[in-house]
Amino acid sequence: MQNAIALALSRVVGVERLIDITANNLANSTTDGYKAERLAFSDWISRQQGTQAPKGGETIIYTQDRAIWRDPREGAFVKTDNPLDLAIHGPGYFTVNTPAGPRLTRAGHFQLDAQGTIVDAEGNQLLDTNGRPITLSPSDAPIQVARDGTISGANGPIGQIGLVAPQDPTALAAEGSSHYRATGPPSR
Repeated sequence: MQNAIALALSRVVGVERLIDITANNLANSTTDGYKAERLAFSDWISRQQGTQAPKGGETIIYTQDRAIWRDPREGAFVKTDNPLDLAIHGPGYFTVNTPAGPRLTRAGHFQLDAQGTIVDAEGNQLLDTNGRPITLSPSDAPIQVARDGTISGANGPIGQIGLVAPQDPTALAAEGSSHYRATGPPSR
């Protein structure tokens, strides 16, 4: 009887975790740059030796949730009138400077703060290829962003957005709904 309860409980725990992950994915479905999480299940098989169980009762199978992985697919691209609404096609992340240090994000909704620095929706500064914040002056308007991330204004080139691609995309720790901390070395 205890085996039957343990088997049922292993499946209930796995399904409960799947529901939690699905609920989180739904709650963040409209969050810019959010990467949906998926759950990988597997079965653990225990072959029982020397049992007097009825036919078919010699193998016990437990359900295990083995890993959570982020779905790497891109979201939909939506054209806006904001020249600082950016999207990345392919691998890579924007780098923003948060109070906890540099973090990676795919959320590309940027704007200017009161000092003219490009920031994300939470006020974190967008960093250039040298790891410095990108600041515009009022005389730079209008601005354009090229496919390679080069920002140009009325007075010429201003800088280039720093994109990074982690060597191991699975080595990213989620922080909030759209920021990631690289736990391994990034490649530029």
